Amino acid sequence: MTEKAKTAAEEVQFPLNQRLLEDTTKIKEERKVIKERIDKIDGSKGQVSDNVYNKVMGDYTTQLTENTNQLLEKKQDIDRELSTLYEARKKVEGNVGTHREQLEEINFRHSLGEFDDAEFQKVADSENEKLGKFEKILAAIDSNIKQYESLFEGEEDLGLEPPKPVQAETPPPPPPAGTAEPVTEGPVTAPPSDEEYHVGDNQGYFAANT
Repeated sequence: MTEKAKTAAEEVQFPLNQRLLEDTTKIKEERKVIKERIDKIDGSKGQVSDNVYNKVMGDYTTQLTENTNQLLEKKQDIDRELSTLYEARKKVEGNVGTHREQLEEINFRHSLGEFDDAEFQKVADSENEKLGKFEKILAAIDSNIKQYESLFEGEEDLGLEPPKPVQAETPPPPPPAGTAEPVTEGPVTAPPSDEEYHVGDNQGYFAANT
């Protein structure tokens, strides 16, 4: 990618579902605290009675189960966002490949003396401009994918069955009051159409000459 294209890429961003990112990050932070406290409880097993240990451990294991379920719901939403981005990236990568090939053809035909320097510069500049625009779009898509994928780094255990509460000798306490209901996200943006990525005229430069 040219320096000009890199600079342009930094100025373009595809819309992110910011609320989804924030909600998922919050749930992850809560999950980290719960898991740390469970580790502390487990390390203090011999310091309290079995009844107290089972009661407190049961409370936090229940919280972890609820947190895991909320995080899995968010992961489904993020997976849908990623699916859309993967599809868009595939389309744009196809356009990038096409314009790179056309630029290669331009240079090759120029080396054969098919057209003069002025004509070569004109068509090469036009093709480089189109290529730069698609590279800019591709960089923005990749940036969004990276942000979404980074949310679940280090959360490999989410693919397992959510942990079940420990059976206590006394009835487990009810879930903490005021537990927030999972936020329902809005509809995922539909994948952009081919026309949205169309830049300039894709007709071959050399049909007449050929």
